[in-house]
Amino acid sequence: MRAAGFDVLVIGSGLAGLSTALHLAPTHRVAVFTKGAVAEGASQWAQGGLAAVLDDEDSFDAHVSDTLLAGAGLCDLPATRKVVEGAPACIAWLRALGVPFSEEAGELHLTREGGHSQRRIVHAADATGAAVQATLIDAARRSANIQFFEHHTLVDLLSGPAAGAGRPGCGGALVLDEASGELRAFSAAATVLATGGAGRVYLHSTNPPTATGDGIAAAWRAGCRVSNMEFVQFHPTALAHPDAQSFLISEAVRGEGGLLKLPASAGGERFMPAHDARAELAPRDVVARAIHDEMTRHGLPFVLLDISHQSADFIKQHFPNILARCARHGIDITREPIPVVPAAHYTCGGVVTDLQGRTDLAGLYAVGEAACTGLHGANRLASNSLIECLVFARAAACQILKSAPTAKGHEAQLWQDAPAGAADAQDIVRQLDALRRLMWEHVGIVRSGEGLETAALRIVELQRQAEDLYAHARPTRALVELRNLVQVAALIVESAASRLESRGLHHRSDHPGQAEQAAPTLLIPTSPRPLARAPEESPPMSSSPPTTPTPRKAVTLARMADMRARGEKIAMLTAYDATFAALADAAGVDCLLVGDSLGMVCQGHGSTVGVSLEAMRYHTDSVARGLRRVQGSAWLIADLPFGSYQESREQALRSATVLMQAGAQMVKLEGGGWTVDTVRFLTERGIPVCAHLGFTPQTVHALGGYRVQGRDDGSAARLREDARALEEAGAALLVLEMVPAALARALSAERPRCATIGIGAGSGTAGQVLVMHDMLGIHLGRPPKFVQDFMAQAQGIEGALRAYVQAVKAGRFPDDTLHAW
Repeated sequence: MRAAGFDVLVIGSGLAGLSTALHLAPTHRVAVFTKGAVAEGASQWAQGGLAAVLDDEDSFDAHVSDTLLAGAGLCDLPATRKVVEGAPACIAWLRALGVPFSEEAGELHLTREGGHSQRRIVHAADATGAAVQATLIDAARRSANIQFFEHHTLVDLLSGPAAGAGRPGCGGALVLDEASGELRAFSAAATVLATGGAGRVYLHSTNPPTATGDGIAAAWRAGCRVSNMEFVQFHPTALAHPDAQSFLISEAVRGEGGLLKLPASAGGERFMPAHDARAELAPRDVVARAIHDEMTRHGLPFVLLDISHQSADFIKQHFPNILARCARHGIDITREPIPVVPAAHYTCGGVVTDLQGRTDLAGLYAVGEAACTGLHGANRLASNSLIECLVFARAAACQILKSAPTAKGHEAQLWQDAPAGAADAQDIVRQLDALRRLMWEHVGIVRSGEGLETAALRIVELQRQAEDLYAHARPTRALVELRNLVQVAALIVESAASRLESRGLHHRSDHPGQAEQAAPTLLIPTSPRPLARAPEESPPMSSSPPTTPTPRKAVTLARMADMRARGEKIAMLTAYDATFAALADAAGVDCLLVGDSLGMVCQGHGSTVGVSLEAMRYHTDSVARGLRRVQGSAWLIADLPFGSYQESREQALRSATVLMQAGAQMVKLEGGGWTVDTVRFLTERGIPVCAHLGFTPQTVHALGGYRVQGRDDGSAARLREDARALEEAGAALLVLEMVPAALARALSAERPRCATIGIGAGSGTAGQVLVMHDMLGIHLGRPPKFVQDFMAQAQGIEGALRAYVQAVKAGRFPDDTLHAW
């Protein structure tokens, strides 16, 4: 089947997607894509309701205040006010469409949920999502301008025309038709991601099977920023029954007097007042952690939620759906408590958008759980999410109506499959299960640095396996979902590892305190544009779905080649900690080499063999702090501690992963033939590597290193051989230090990736790398005994470093060697 062109593509058929489509339908032809049947999204499962100020005793300011309090300092105030103030009009729109909200004495019945100071939750008994979805689906099916594509899975985004200032654009979407197994490219002037969250990345989730983070992953691959991915809300009360499939017990049950208790075997007492003054009405993160703590302390598989003290008629009226579902599993909630357990429920982070739902790509919008508008901050306030869908769906539609041309897009184009079979379905199931168990164990309600490091290392391998499957097997929905879930898991872990505090939904056992300054987590992809090209930019028939190397590595290589082609100089700084990273940033350095060669400080000049694991961890953490100080403002190369890759390749990968998560685009190894295997090991796992070669004091004592004064004893030949071997092993950049100018120029000409560090090469060499310093403790004074001593001297060194940075930027530096300076 060939589909007619569309003005707008909406990916997702939940509340966000259908609302957007209905607002656009009067003037635009809209295609709505959904992975399953139209009614299978997460919105259908929502029990609670929609938060809106509709009572005279309530106010916008009170709703805003409750939202900010729950968000733990990270809510965006303009986004919060937009949602709160736009909520009443959205409720009126739904009522006009015919949504059967619960009423009392002819007025909307307003209930209260955890975290809300007033009754402001509009609901349809305890199945609000189902009632709203049924109404919207009916309205959409009656619209002549909306066409549904059920069982169509988003694979990737298509590139489109660039906008102003070279801003990249999105031209549509590549989707998988499950019925035919074909990939089809749909183009349109505007594409709206309404794909929901990623709860299915965890072993236990209240989300439907479709919640696999497809939109978030596709947007990331296309070059969109994501934010606050570490904030995953775990609903405190999912039904704990082996056949319940994590059925959600609405927190409206607690809002109407439900009490959390321990089972009789653990004393049978109510426990929430001991954890928070708001008891059962505390925000979800507080309640979920309290349940987790009690389950851990007593070794329990669940706790109990008791509403049986309310009358049977009250329960039947307010919670008919929960009553029926529990009865199906032999639980009479009018007489006995409900066994409950926390489960992953809502993704607070997502694709960064503005107040009109626009992403970083022109023509691409994100609405609902796939987006990060700033409303939820570090913790979503109950029933704010559905109303956010409505408010931002309207905002995005209004923006599209203003900017998108009404000319029809191209017809859907076939994207021919490569002659390959499908991946082993059981292999995909095994990988998904391994991922979900890993995330549940190490990236769940309570996290630690050690657990996050374990998860990060395993995810690197899982991501490599998933991308390999995707590159060589025929796409299926299961394979696409695996690829997306592994990507989303990597983003969650990277965000969680970078937040060294406990805030909102993110709780670190090794960092239990909250930092003084609240700041959102922002991840910036190195991929500059969508991976697939729209039909008008390429032939309609392609041999296979688009594949690229791991984004960080691919972009690193491309950028280095571009810099060298322009003869651009790169300034590097090796620093002990954030002090010097921040200083170089202030000086406008283009590229930072952030590290500290800690082993040399601890062990003495010229010897790094036997560096302790504790020293390596200190090094990695200090570098990570420095990277985060300047993230987004400089191109970063992080120095990998010597001991890590002397110890083992796995230790090198662990250190490299931490540094990449902190924002590095490349890691640097002190080079030599002995590092070839490590370089190959890291690059095969998507870690871009810079190898450092030359006649340095460090390499004198390194295994197989060169001799400092051995410039006529065969060292030059060995330098050439090692440069060749390292480049063939995949090193993205080779830098030379203390190499005679003639030899450095020759090597730069011979080896495409060779650049020269410092001074020995002379100022005219193309691709020259200028090092601000290498081991400040050595070059600017006597090396201190301990890192603490060195940091105490930082104030005195700052002036010299600043002067040197300024001199280098002005092109004034010695012609001999850096060490002579």
